[in-house]
Amino acid sequence: MERKYVTIEEAARELELSPRQVHRRVLALFRQAAGNLDGHLRRGPRGAWLLDREIVELLRRVEDYRQTAGIVVNEALQRALDEWQRNGKNGCGKDGAKSWQPTGNVAGNVNTDALLQELKGVRAEVRWLFALCLVEFLLLVLVLASRS
Repeated sequence: MERKYVTIEEAARELELSPRQVHRRVLALFRQAAGNLDGHLRRGPRGAWLLDREIVELLRRVEDYRQTAGIVVNEALQRALDEWQRNGKNGCGKDGAKSWQPTGNVAGNVNTDALLQELKGVRAEVRWLFALCLVEFLLLVLVLASRS
């Protein structure tokens, strides 16, 4: 049976979250699952992330834990992942045919090393922009102070 994949945007509508929230939760899931989602995540046309139904259901479980237990996303994610592994069938599925164990750095066509490098680059850029804003603010303060 072929898997049904949905985009981040479709999952966001279904989960009543923003696409950014879904994207961040998938990144956190990917990180906590040791980089392997066993084919549940892949790249589609133009590099769009595609999630299979089991990942959408796992994210739904994360939201249930987060809202009912009042815990932060990472804790809810860990609980849902633990349940997924403990059930030996992905925790959200119906069949129980395969167990899920993290085994590597690639899931589908997603390269975690590339994602981590991109994240490091974004963090460096944010630090640089923050420093630039701080310098501009200090210059503005100096200009205003010199006028008075």
